[in-house]
Parts: sequence; C-alpha cells; structure tokens
Amino acid sequence: MDAHTRRALAADAMRVLVIALVLPVTAEGAPAAADENPTAPICRSAGNPAIRSRSPLATAAMEYGLKHSPSMQALVDSLQDTDIVAYVDSDLKPLGDIWGHVSFISKTTRCRYVRIAITAHLNLTQAAALLAHELQHVYEIATHPEVVDDGTLAGMYLRVGHRARYANSYDSVEAVEMGLRVAAEIYNGGVAASAKSSPAETER
Repeated sequence: MDAHTRRALAADAMRVLVIALVLPVTAEGAPAAADENPTAPICRSAGNPAIRSRSPLATAAMEYGLKHSPSMQALVDSLQDTDIVAYVDSDLKPLGDIWGHVSFISKTTRCRYVRIAITAHLNLTQAAALLAHELQHVYEIATHPEVVDDGTLAGMYLRVGHRARYANSYDSVEAVEMGLRVAAEIYNGGVAASAKSSPAETER
C-alpha cells in the first residue's frame, strides 16, 4: 500500500472522530484538579480492571488497536494507574449522528465508573481509532479527581476542552489527536506517527 493510499484511508477512518463526544447532562462549575488521585491503588487492588468490553465489537476494536498502535497501548497502560473503570459498549442505534461518547455512571469509595459507547457500524480501524479517542477522554476524567458526576464532568470540559456542536456535549484537542494518531499508526503498520502529520486533521 503506497503512502497516498494510506493517507486517504486514514482520512476516511478519521471522519468518525468529528462526532465523538463527551455527553454530560449539565454544565455546572467544578473545583480545580488535584495533582494526585490517592484512590487509584485502592480501585485496582479490589480487582477492578480499567477497561471492560461488553460487546464483541468493543473487544475486537480494543484488541486490534492494542496490536497495531503503540499509542493506544500506552494509553491503556496509563489508565491502569487510575481509579477509573470504563465499560465499553457498541450501540446499534447511536445518538443521532454521534458515533461515540463517554458518560459518567457513578463514584464509589474505591472507583469511578464511566461508560463508553461506540457505534457498531464501523470497520475495525475506524472502531479502534474512535475507541482511542474516547479512551483519551476517559484519561482526562481520570486525571481530574474532582469529576464525580455529570455536573463536575461538564465543568471540567468547560475549563480544559471545548463545546461541541450539540447541547451539553464537549470535546478536546487531545482526544481528536489521539484518534488521528492511532489511525495513522494502524495504517503505518504500528509505526508511531504524529497526529498533526495526518491530513485528516482538517476534518475537525
């Protein structure tokens, strides 16, 4: 496969990231982030893995991304050191034309729980790149221990991200770049690539 074909395929795969969002319900303020999250070891010691796939597509996308993308592997490894547990589902009926999103579920004394949903109408490369985008959002939540509900999640993204095109939906530059980077690595045969080198960046 020549370089032009790889770039075209990457651009096609990354169109899905235009509609990958964080969807809290409200938009209340939140306190500043703390530097450390002392509950992370407690959550992991209780036998809670950071990521739990709950559909065949989610499992396949995770395995495919981890096999072909060093950046996705590093991201997943980083999540193991947090207090987040992320359930990953695939939706046969996405929310309108939103193909991926993260929502907050609950907080316990040990862990914080979130849900990732990605549309089922994707090929493996698209699904892996979209999942990486959403996992970056999960990592952003993990590094802000003040996020404990929908309101504080919205407050965080008002500070560190930007509003997306739907009401009460948000995105971040880092999540967009992570998805682009993972797609580029998949098409480059696992070779690490800068997200900003991808022509699909204009799809934002």
